[in-house]
Amino acid sequence: MAEQAPHILYTKALIHKGHGYPFWYPEPDCSAPDEFIRTGIQPGDVGIRNDSGGFDFLFNIFKNAEHPINHGRVPPDFVPLNPSSIQRRTGSYTTVIASEHASYSEISAGISANALSRSVDDWASAAVLCLPNSATSYDILNKGAIKVYAEKYALSWYNYINDPDSLGREALQGTLYVITGCDKTTTWGAAVIGMAASSLNGSL
Repeated sequence: MAEQAPHILYTKALIHKGHGYPFWYPEPDCSAPDEFIRTGIQPGDVGIRNDSGGFDFLFNIFKNAEHPINHGRVPPDFVPLNPSSIQRRTGSYTTVIASEHASYSEISAGISANALSRSVDDWASAAVLCLPNSATSYDILNKGAIKVYAEKYALSWYNYINDPDSLGREALQGTLYVITGCDKTTTWGAAVIGMAASSLNGSL
């Protein structure tokens, strides 16, 4: 069996844990707009899952075309979605998210660090996301409004993104995403194991 890239194993292991799409590289790319680098991923962002396990930001549907995060990046017919029609919810959750086949134990290491060890079942890949300072979740409740808006403009978005005279990204159908929720934290660590072992331990 061909070895799979870490970000693919990581996504497969955590995708069903109820926290959305797990990005292997969640931090903003340095080529993104300064405003996006400052704020990070947020609801309303439109982008592409890249081949490294990250998110390539394109524009935000709640900001107008002249907003710093969108300036020079939106389709010619771009019309922002009125954010007043969107209900938002915030909340916080656990400090460790572990996939099936993974067990973990937290070990105190000074006043601000944690160590993590885990065991993996035979022939099973597994992943762990550690959030020492917990995380805050931001979710759009009425996702129907996003769906209607995206269906209306999806063709325009793909044409703009793939046009060699604009972005020329060659994005395949189904690779463009609208963020409807995200989890934010100040510190995190991620680990994935994808090999056969009767007992395999790692630390994070």
